Amino acid sequence: MEGFGDDEFGDEPEIEPDTAPEAAAPVYLTEQENSEALDAVRRVAEEFRFPELSIWVAGSPVVTLMDALGVHIKVSTQILPSFFLAVGVGTSVHILSIFFYRCRRSGDKEDAEAYALGHSGMAVVMMTNVTTAAGSFST
Repeated sequence: MEGFGDDEFGDEPEIEPDTAPEAAAPVYLTEQENSEALDAVRRVAEEFRFPELSIWVAGSPVVTLMDALGVHIKVSTQILPSFFLAVGVGTSVHILSIFFYRCRRSGDKEDAEAYALGHSGMAVVMMTNVTTAAGSFST
């Protein structure tokens, strides 16, 4: 096929492994620098926001709920949304599996709902959701 060959760009010189420049280690923002950068972006957005021009600040630091509360965003807290999603799905799947099992046996949805919540409701709420919430506040 035309245009996909290397001959179009010519031969590039090969770099010998011992003469190749070493890649510098990436430098990441600290928690304080991340918050300061977000504040600066918000100030610029406010300066250029007009009734006829909507400007929305978006991205990972903005959507993390910690920033809305004024708490510094940390590496350890960035996993919280995914973690909460996993715990929530696990809770739902556990309750629903008991519900559907009982519903198939009895044919009564109200009975199956009462059974599922009576069987595992307290355990799921107390052992999963409350302990997850308490643990997340420690980060």
